[in-house]
Amino acid sequence: MLSDKPASTPNSLTVSQLGVLHQREIAVIEAALKKVGAFGEVHLVIERGRIRFVRTIRSEAIEDSPC
Repeated sequence: MLSDKPASTPNSLTVSQLGVLHQREIAVIEAALKKVGAFGEVHLVIERGRIRFVRTIRSEAIEDSPC
């Protein structure tokens, strides 16, 4: 979640620095969230105040199997 406080990493943005998302960016983020499922991650790569890449990490639970 974005914060109004300065972040400790050089690539982090505050809410005021990011601005407004466009419809295409929202659609790409929504598609990434659907792709990763309940346990995945969506990373937004920001360059010069704009979303440059969307990185997804899909995780799946390992079910206990009888031995």
